[in-house]
Amino acid sequence: MKRVVSGGKSEERGARLQPAAQTDHPNRRKNTPNQQEGLFLTANRAICPDLQFCYRLYQKVNKQEFGEQSGEGMLAALARQVESYNAACNDTCAKLKMSSTGTPLVAICSPLMKQTHSLSCSGEICFMDSPGNMDRENCRVFLLITHTCAGGLPLGIVITQSEDEKTIREGLELLKSLLKNDAFGGRGEAGPCLFLTDDSKAEKGAIAQVFPEATQLL
Repeated sequence: MKRVVSGGKSEERGARLQPAAQTDHPNRRKNTPNQQEGLFLTANRAICPDLQFCYRLYQKVNKQEFGEQSGEGMLAALARQVESYNAACNDTCAKLKMSSTGTPLVAICSPLMKQTHSLSCSGEICFMDSPGNMDRENCRVFLLITHTCAGGLPLGIVITQSEDEKTIREGLELLKSLLKNDAFGGRGEAGPCLFLTDDSKAEKGAIAQVFPEATQLL
């Protein structure tokens, strides 16, 4: 039988009702050496830096790697990137120039893109699209692709800071200067037979000036 103590509670039940702090369970011990060491490590900014330090380090490394984000410093860094890319490709695969409105234009035709131009399908149809808001400078990236049995393959890239017809035309002309005579499946400067674009008056007008022989579809 269970011995009854004062208050009508058994010793067994009283043991179950003891506060958890009074038990000697290892998981409930406070301020163990490992926990104290963890607190010191967390407070050590050389090991666990704060958010401001991470932000400043990011800005420093980003500036060293990519240069300034605006102004003359940005253009100089962009020119170095284009030169470095061409050297790595051992060919002229990218060009940089200033548009008539004073904004930078970049045209890219990588080695893979130049190989795609050798396919006959690249002279049949070309799709052009331009997603916006790509970065803090609100650049527009015009991607030209063609259809193949393996899916869409790129033909070129034009990067601008505007979507007006004159800027797009200058960007396409800059891209055209990177292409070989047998580009677009051997059609060369005539471009593809068909151009498929968005319902953009500026894009259609620019294509009509640079590739007047191409038929445009919506």
